[in-house]
Amino acid sequence: MMKNGNSFTVMQLNDSHAYFDLHQEMFWLGGQAVYRPAGGYARIATLVKQIRAGNQERVLFCDCGDTLHGTYPVLKTQGQALIPVLNSLGIDAMTAHWEFAYGPATFKQRAAELSYSCGQGPCSGEERCSVDEGDARAACAARQGQSEAHIRDQDALGHQASKRSGH
Repeated sequence: MMKNGNSFTVMQLNDSHAYFDLHQEMFWLGGQAVYRPAGGYARIATLVKQIRAGNQERVLFCDCGDTLHGTYPVLKTQGQALIPVLNSLGIDAMTAHWEFAYGPATFKQRAAELSYSCGQGPCSGEERCSVDEGDARAACAARQGQSEAHIRDQDALGHQASKRSGH
Protein backbone atom coordinates (compact mmCIF):
# COMPACT_ATOMS: atom_id res chain seq x y z
CA MET A 1 0.00 0.00 0.00
CA MET A 2 1.35 3.43 -0.91
CA LYS A 3 1.48 6.30 1.61
CA ASN A 4 -1.63 7.94 0.13
CA GLY A 5 -3.66 4.75 0.70
CA ASN A 6 -3.76 3.70 -2.93
CA SER A 7 -2.64 0.27 -4.01
CA PHE A 8 -0.16 -0.49 -6.74
CA THR A 9 0.13 -3.81 -8.59
CA VAL A 10 3.32 -5.20 -10.11
CA MET A 11 2.97 -7.96 -12.70
CA GLN A 12 5.97 -10.02 -13.72
CA LEU A 13 6.29 -12.12 -16.86
CA ASN A 14 9.39 -14.21 -17.31
CA ASP A 15 10.64 -17.37 -18.95
CA SER A 16 7.84 -17.36 -21.54
CA HIS A 17 10.38 -18.79 -24.04
CA ALA A 18 8.36 -17.46 -27.00
CA TYR A 19 5.49 -19.92 -26.59
CA PHE A 20 2.85 -18.22 -28.71
CA ASP A 21 0.15 -20.71 -27.66
CA LEU A 22 -1.11 -22.15 -24.40
CA HIS A 23 0.87 -25.30 -23.60
CA GLN A 24 1.41 -27.83 -20.83
CA GLU A 25 4.26 -26.93 -18.50
CA MET A 26 5.72 -28.81 -15.54
CA PHE A 27 5.74 -27.08 -12.15
CA TRP A 28 6.93 -28.36 -8.77
CA LEU A 29 4.28 -28.32 -6.07
CA GLY A 30 5.05 -29.82 -2.67
CA GLY A 31 7.92 -31.86 -4.08
CA GLN A 32 5.73 -33.30 -6.86
CA ALA A 33 5.83 -32.58 -10.58
CA VAL A 34 2.50 -31.10 -11.65
CA TYR A 35 1.50 -30.29 -15.22
CA ARG A 36 -0.81 -27.38 -15.95
CA PRO A 37 -1.53 -25.02 -18.83
CA ALA A 38 0.87 -22.08 -19.11
CA GLY A 39 1.74 -19.29 -21.49
CA GLY A 40 -0.07 -18.30 -24.61
CA TYR A 41 0.13 -14.61 -25.43
CA ALA A 42 -3.62 -14.25 -26.06
CA ARG A 43 -4.26 -15.63 -22.57
CA ILE A 44 -1.57 -13.38 -21.09
CA ALA A 45 -3.06 -10.32 -22.86
CA THR A 46 -6.49 -11.13 -21.40
CA LEU A 47 -5.09 -11.46 -17.87
CA VAL A 48 -3.15 -8.20 -18.20
CA LYS A 49 -6.26 -6.37 -19.42
CA GLN A 50 -8.33 -7.75 -16.51
CA ILE A 51 -5.70 -6.85 -13.91
CA ARG A 52 -5.22 -3.33 -15.32
CA ALA A 53 -9.00 -2.75 -15.38
CA GLY A 54 -9.37 -3.98 -11.80
CA ASN A 55 -6.56 -1.78 -10.50
CA GLN A 56 -7.55 1.52 -12.09
CA GLU A 57 -4.42 1.44 -14.26
CA ARG A 58 -2.08 1.55 -11.22
CA VAL A 59 -0.07 -1.34 -12.58
CA LEU A 60 3.56 -1.86 -13.52
CA PHE A 61 3.99 -4.76 -15.96
CA CYS A 62 7.56 -6.05 -16.32
CA ASP A 63 9.01 -8.76 -18.51
CA CYS A 64 12.07 -10.27 -16.83
CA GLY A 65 13.48 -11.98 -19.88
CA ASP A 66 13.90 -15.36 -21.51
CA THR A 67 11.28 -14.04 -23.91
CA LEU A 68 12.95 -13.76 -27.31
CA HIS A 69 14.34 -17.31 -27.24
CA GLY A 70 12.64 -20.68 -27.38
CA THR A 71 10.32 -21.57 -30.23
CA TYR A 72 11.37 -22.03 -33.85
CA PRO A 73 9.78 -18.84 -35.31
CA VAL A 74 11.56 -16.70 -32.74
CA LEU A 75 14.92 -18.43 -33.06
CA LYS A 76 14.71 -18.29 -36.86
CA THR A 77 14.08 -14.50 -36.76
CA GLN A 78 16.36 -13.82 -33.78
CA GLY A 79 13.37 -12.58 -31.79
CA GLN A 80 11.80 -10.32 -34.44
CA ALA A 81 8.71 -12.54 -34.91
CA LEU A 82 7.61 -11.81 -31.34
CA ILE A 83 8.10 -8.02 -31.33
CA PRO A 84 4.55 -7.09 -32.52
CA VAL A 85 3.02 -9.44 -29.94
CA LEU A 86 5.13 -8.02 -27.10
CA ASN A 87 4.35 -4.44 -28.15
CA SER A 88 0.63 -5.19 -27.98
CA LEU A 89 0.76 -6.49 -24.38
CA GLY A 90 1.28 -3.14 -22.67
CA ILE A 91 4.57 -4.10 -21.02
CA ASP A 92 6.19 -1.17 -19.20
CA ALA A 93 9.80 -2.38 -19.01
CA MET A 94 11.96 -5.42 -19.60
CA THR A 95 15.18 -6.77 -18.24
CA ALA A 96 16.82 -9.29 -20.48
CA HIS A 97 18.37 -12.69 -20.04
CA TRP A 98 18.98 -14.97 -23.03
CA GLU A 99 18.01 -12.08 -25.31
CA PHE A 100 21.73 -11.22 -25.27
CA ALA A 101 22.63 -14.54 -26.89
CA TYR A 102 21.97 -13.17 -30.38
CA GLY A 103 24.85 -10.73 -29.80
CA PRO A 104 25.02 -7.03 -28.92
CA ALA A 105 24.01 -5.70 -32.36
CA THR A 106 20.87 -7.85 -32.55
CA PHE A 107 20.04 -7.09 -28.91
CA LYS A 108 20.22 -3.36 -29.63
CA GLN A 109 18.06 -3.79 -32.72
CA ARG A 110 15.36 -5.78 -30.88
CA ALA A 111 15.40 -3.33 -27.95
CA ALA A 112 14.87 -0.45 -30.40
CA GLU A 113 11.88 -2.27 -31.92
CA LEU A 114 10.13 -2.63 -28.56
CA SER A 115 7.67 0.06 -27.50
CA TYR A 116 9.07 -0.03 -23.94
CA SER A 117 12.43 0.15 -22.21
CA CYS A 118 14.62 -2.94 -22.34
CA GLY A 119 17.84 -3.81 -20.61
CA GLN A 120 19.15 -0.60 -19.11
CA GLY A 121 16.38 0.91 -17.03
CA PRO A 122 14.16 3.86 -17.95
CA CYS A 123 15.14 5.31 -21.29
CA SER A 124 13.59 6.14 -24.62
CA GLY A 125 14.44 6.72 -28.23
CA GLU A 126 18.14 6.56 -29.05
CA GLU A 127 19.05 5.96 -25.40
CA ARG A 128 17.42 2.54 -25.68
CA CYS A 129 20.01 1.65 -28.32
CA SER A 130 22.98 2.70 -26.19
CA VAL A 131 23.40 -0.66 -24.45
CA ASP A 132 26.92 -1.96 -24.92
CA GLU A 133 28.08 -5.50 -24.36
CA GLY A 134 29.54 -4.78 -20.91
CA ASP A 135 26.37 -3.05 -19.72
CA ALA A 136 24.27 -5.91 -21.05
CA ARG A 137 26.32 -8.51 -19.19
CA ALA A 138 26.29 -6.46 -15.99
CA ALA A 139 22.52 -5.93 -16.14
CA CYS A 140 21.94 -9.61 -16.70
CA ALA A 141 24.42 -10.64 -14.01
CA ALA A 142 22.86 -8.29 -11.47
CA ARG A 143 19.35 -9.55 -12.25
CA GLN A 144 20.36 -13.17 -11.98
CA GLY A 145 22.81 -12.78 -9.10
CA GLN A 146 25.41 -14.36 -11.36
CA SER A 147 29.00 -13.46 -12.02
CA GLU A 148 29.99 -11.74 -15.25
CA ALA A 149 32.16 -14.79 -16.02
CA HIS A 150 29.04 -16.99 -15.92
CA ILE A 151 27.25 -14.55 -18.26
CA ARG A 152 30.23 -14.60 -20.68
CA ASP A 153 30.00 -18.41 -20.69
CA GLN A 154 26.27 -18.20 -21.49
CA ASP A 155 26.98 -15.64 -24.24
CA ALA A 156 29.61 -17.94 -25.77
CA LEU A 157 27.17 -20.86 -25.76
CA GLY A 158 24.52 -18.68 -27.41
CA HIS A 159 26.94 -17.50 -30.08
CA GLN A 160 28.03 -21.09 -30.75
CA ALA A 161 24.37 -22.16 -31.13
CA SER A 162 23.71 -19.25 -33.49
CA LYS A 163 26.70 -20.21 -35.65
CA ARG A 164 25.52 -23.83 -35.80
CA SER A 165 22.05 -22.69 -36.94
CA GLY A 166 23.53 -20.45 -39.62
CA HIS A 167 23.00 -17.06 -37.92
